[in-house]
Amino acid sequence: MSQTCGIENRSIKCVFFDMDNTLFDFVHAKMIACRSIVEHIGKGDPDNLFQCFVTNNLGFENPENIKHYLKEIDLDPDILYEECRVMYETKKVEDIPVYPFVEETFSKLKSLGIPIVVVTDAHSSN
Repeated sequence: MSQTCGIENRSIKCVFFDMDNTLFDFVHAKMIACRSIVEHIGKGDPDNLFQCFVTNNLGFENPENIKHYLKEIDLDPDILYEECRVMYETKKVEDIPVYPFVEETFSKLKSLGIPIVVVTDAHSSN
């Protein structure tokens, strides 16, 4: 029986991976999106905007955190929120880097005939 990394590959029926921050550096992508917003509005700090996603009770994925931040830095969210939200979502998706060795790992599992399942707890709209 062939061996891979000391494990008989026939004993592995399937491998499950979580997506965000396991396969992709989602935090990095969010930081780039926060930087883009701050540059666009010409005011604020991207780290402080990111902290709104981390510390507010709205949740890490909720774009309403942008509205909260705009209020925090004395900008009118009624004017800027929608445009910043769209920019944030677009930039975040454009800049999600894959962690090193993910593609190689998937290729190796595929060559061994081991099925791969990718799961996420993100909302379906995301």
